[in-house]
Order: sequence, then structure tokens, then C-alpha cells
Amino acid sequence: MGQCFGYHFQPFFLKSQEKLLNISSDKQLSIASVLGEKGEYLQAVLSRIQKDERERQTFDRFLTALRRFEPSFHGVLYEKEQLFWQFDLGRIPARPDSFSSEVVSDGLLKAAAVALLSAMWGPPAIILLEEIGNGISQENLRGFIDDLLRQGAGVESATDRGYRTQFIITSHNPSVLRLFADSLNEVFYVRLDRKHGYRSMVTSLNTSLASFIDLGTVEGESEERNGKRIVKISPEDLMQLWYSGAIGGGLL
Repeated sequence: MGQCFGYHFQPFFLKSQEKLLNISSDKQLSIASVLGEKGEYLQAVLSRIQKDERERQTFDRFLTALRRFEPSFHGVLYEKEQLFWQFDLGRIPARPDSFSSEVVSDGLLKAAAVALLSAMWGPPAIILLEEIGNGISQENLRGFIDDLLRQGAGVESATDRGYRTQFIITSHNPSVLRLFADSLNEVFYVRLDRKHGYRSMVTSLNTSLASFIDLGTVEGESEERNGKRIVKISPEDLMQLWYSGAIGGGLL
């Protein structure tokens, strides 16, 4: 479990300008370990690795990933013992504008934390992220999942960084669920079973909806992928099932 890390990123902590204490500058950082469960050392880690030649590739990959998510993002600048976030706001002549972390959006800082973890040369094997939709606007949610999480997880043929990262994300937000309408085999829902000792029951949404489709109570299709039956249902129908109470609970 040494390569498994869990985070519940919080805006207040992501904006913090805390310093990395008791870590010698001549030692390479273990980014996943020192980032902090709530992301409290995000600013400090970035200020450290942007000037560390040993982390040059990590920092460059971080910039690329976050620019893919937010094209106006230019970079970060550490001066006067504070990290500033730079954006290209379309000025003529072109020049980036700098902002303190306090005024940077919650969603972009959350995206920055994920981009940083994904940029590591040896990223964690498993990254658990609580309430993935918090702080992310509806219009940016798809980009957050596609441009950061899916890109960070990589593809099966990827070998350039040694191995893939598996993201396990949780949410109570139905807007997150609708983005997985074509890949329900990746979704599980959690409910508390009060009849059997208040145990948490984890159920495959793909399996549950396959039963509904077979019974004719839900409209949907299915296809074979790698020998498995995968259900496909429209995002709208998926939302109706959510709000009707047929599915729900904590998504995983």
C-alpha cells in the first residue's frame, strides 16, 4: 500500500502558502507524500520543484497538463516568498498577468493538484480522490475528468513512465455520473445495508442496469468488450434513474 494515496482536496488548504518544513533542499521530494491530504502543501511543492533541475521534467509535464485543462494558464512564479499564478488574458502586447493563490478559482487549484500528481515520473499506483466534483464548474467537469484523470491514468500501451495510475474517485454529484454513461463498467454505487449490520454494500452499476434492461424496465443497449457485457444508456435516462431513487448513494 506504499504506492496508494488518498486525498480530499479543500480550497482553503489548496490556496495556503505553507512552507515545506524539515525537508532538506538537497533531497528530492516525494511529491505524493508531502502534498498533504487536503492539498495544503500544493503551493510550497510547486515553488520548490519549479527551480529544481531534478524535477524539470515533472514541472514541464505539470504545465502541459494544466494548460490542456485551462488554455489561459501560463505558469507559476515564485517571488517575495510567495507563489503567483500567471494567466494569458489576451493583452496586446502579450504578457501574462500574475495573481496570488487567494484569487485563483477553486477548480483550477484542484486541477493543479491532480496534474501535479499525474506529472510525477513515478506516480502513485492508486490515487483516491474524495468528492471529485466539488469546486469544479459544470462546464469544466468533463474537461477535468477527460483531460486530467483519463490522461493521467494513461492507456494500456503506455510505457513511457513505467506503469499506469489508477484513479478511484467518489462523488454524490449526478453530473459526474452522466459523464460515465458510455462506460458504466467503471462505476459502482455504495449504500448502507441496515438489515445486515450496517455494512457498506458496493454494487456494479453496469450489472444492475443490465438486469433492468433485461426486464424491460429501462431503455438501453449493451455490447461486448473484451468478453464482458457493457451497458450503454443515455445520460438523460441515467439522470432519471438517479432522481427516481432507482440508483444513488455514493458513487465510486
